[in-house]
Amino acid sequence: MANQKFKLLGHYKPTDKPNFMAQLFAVLVAAQAFTDPADNYPWLMAALVIVGAAYVSYLAIGAKSIFGLAILPASLVFVDPALGGSLFTNVPVFFFAHAALALLFAGAAYTYLRAPARKK
Repeated sequence: MANQKFKLLGHYKPTDKPNFMAQLFAVLVAAQAFTDPADNYPWLMAALVIVGAAYVSYLAIGAKSIFGLAILPASLVFVDPALGGSLFTNVPVFFFAHAALALLFAGAAYTYLRAPARKK
C-alpha cells in the first residue's frame, strides 16, 4: 500500500464489514448533541472525542483516506470545553459540532475502517 495514492474514502474492501467501535463512537458523540448545553460540558468527554479523532485520523493515514484526515481538525473545537471555555453554551455550535463529528466517525466506520469478518 506504500505506492498507492490518497483517495477521498481511502483504500478498503467493500465486502468487509463496517467497524463496530467506530459506529459505537459515532452514536456516543451524536447522543451528546441532545444533552443540555447550558450545563458544563464534561472535560473527559471532550478529551475522549479528541483522542478518538486523533486515533481515527492516524488510521486514515494508513488507509490513505483524505476524508479521514478531516476528523482531527473537526474535533479541535472540543479543546474549548476541555479547557473550561464557553463556546458550547451557543446551541447551534454545540449541536453542529456533535452532529458533524458523528457523521465523520460514521463515514469512517463504513469506508476505510472496514475490517474482514472473523471466522467462527
